[in-house]
Amino acid sequence: MAGPLQVETLDRAAVYNAVIDEWSEGWQTVFRPSALYKAINIATAANHKIIPGVSQKRIKIVSIFFTAAGEVNIIFYDGLLLKPELYVPITGPMDFGGVSEPHGIVIPFPYVPLELTDGNDFIINLSAAVQVSGTVCYFYQ
Repeated sequence: MAGPLQVETLDRAAVYNAVIDEWSEGWQTVFRPSALYKAINIATAANHKIIPGVSQKRIKIVSIFFTAAGEVNIIFYDGLLLKPELYVPITGPMDFGGVSEPHGIVIPFPYVPLELTDGNDFIINLSAAVQVSGTVCYFYQ
């Protein structure tokens, strides 16, 4: 009898929908570590390290939500707080709090987390001194 066959796996699984007889690749993440939560509580026009990077690990953001108390532009970055010249923008400037603008946002990443570069911080930039409060849910991998 032959030995067991070695199978390479990824951290995503296919899910079968019997009603429509179809497989959905990467529909759900499996073997995901328990999530960590970090409060967002910032109020100065600056770059703010929300999640610190860990050497040889990636920050994987599962969800983020926040509210803005007034008019402010917000940009998310993948980078090292002390090296802004190397920041990689995750978003462009997002307008919040003004007339006809949203005062908050809820972003779930239910199927594939938002993944940052190895060792980098998750940084949020505020264009004005406005209170921004919320939570980001993430894990390191």
